[in-house]
Amino acid sequence: MFICPDFMGYNYAIKKEIEFLGGQVTMFNDRPYNGVYDFFKKINVTWIKKYQNTIWKDRLSKIDLNSFNTLFVIRGEFVPDFVFDKCKKAGLEMIMYQWDSLKNYDYSSQKGYFTKVATFDREDSEKFGLHYFPLFFRKEYAQISQSILKSKAALFVGTFQFKRYSSVLELKERLNKIEISTTIKIKIPYYYYLKLRMKGIKLDKRYLIFKNISTQEIIDLYSKYDIIIDIANENQSGLTMRTFESLGANKILLTNNESIVLESFYDSNRIKLVTIPFLENTFNNEGKYNIVDSQRLDNWVLEILR
Repeated sequence: MFICPDFMGYNYAIKKEIEFLGGQVTMFNDRPYNGVYDFFKKINVTWIKKYQNTIWKDRLSKIDLNSFNTLFVIRGEFVPDFVFDKCKKAGLEMIMYQWDSLKNYDYSSQKGYFTKVATFDREDSEKFGLHYFPLFFRKEYAQISQSILKSKAALFVGTFQFKRYSSVLELKERLNKIEISTTIKIKIPYYYYLKLRMKGIKLDKRYLIFKNISTQEIIDLYSKYDIIIDIANENQSGLTMRTFESLGANKILLTNNESIVLESFYDSNRIKLVTIPFLENTFNNEGKYNIVDSQRLDNWVLEILR
């Protein structure tokens, strides 16, 4: 049994990989994404919990826990404890993976149900004695064709945060000085953009997108650029999915996450920190080789479930 948020299709990619490796998977979204949930969320937290309990009781009533040997949970924020308790009592191997930090989502009350708890956040793993295991990239990124542009260019694709927005624009100016052009695509909900405008906060619309961007669109973009920019959330030390997608695609990674230098795959030719001076030869990528093959999704699944 696999429980995971429905986010960017990662849940379906993981399910597909487990099945390709010979597993049988019943997958559940870790939260009910529908109008009923959104309605209750705006009114009363107690109602939300009652609704979640109803949803999960209905889900469990339709399956036989004795037919499973493993419960694999990613995040699990909206899963009631009784689900974990029933699975544990049924004798399932209990595995949890967190792709968020404890600062952003406190799962400390849940981890006691699991025999293996892994996190992408190095600081959390060291502080709380959890298994440290970074994120992954899909196989499609390793198949991306290399840039056909005559001059180097950089790309940022990500969701809106104030500090991230300002950091990316600052990087664009710095890269311009060494004649590297930068394309910026920051996803922001249109209602939130309007809300900021009403507060007198102006954002440059040239760098904003208001609709979701698909995995295939991101892959197509990556094929056109040499440098991928990564501005990680300041509330976590874990390496982002963008880190591994960039390196898996044999691109140069420009990141603000200084903890990356602690990784065994760290290569200063391929990974650049935003804190370094940008010179004309800073972004020469002489070696087109994959330094993160261990985090390719098939390898990642084998490691996390073993």
